[in-house]
Amino acid sequence: HPSRVQYTVARAGQKGYHHRTEMNKKVYRVGTAVAKDPRNGTCKADLTDKTINPMGGFPRYGSVQNDFLILKGCTPGPIKRPLTLRKTLVPQVSRKSQEKIELKFIDTSSKMGHGRFQTFEE
Repeated sequence: HPSRVQYTVARAGQKGYHHRTEMNKKVYRVGTAVAKDPRNGTCKADLTDKTINPMGGFPRYGSVQNDFLILKGCTPGPIKRPLTLRKTLVPQVSRKSQEKIELKFIDTSSKMGHGRFQTFEE
């Protein structure tokens, strides 16, 4: 075997650059594009008409214009790296994994500085 291989080279065991494995990510919301639904950032408890984008956009990304997912937890890699999702191998049977998620509020204040306002009208 080689003595030194870069971390970007895909190797056995899903440890390479293109083979990162994250387990048990809970999907909070599957959202539609801003062009289809301009109120894609509202919830049942939050009556403010707003999009999913924070004021000024996401840092180092910009504004989300396409369909999106809101996941619980973090994901590996840079912000613009695409993620590959797949169905789980092991059926989730715990109470925590099967509970129904009801989002009450999505924070759209500015992520740069001390964001106080949710929309430009405020």
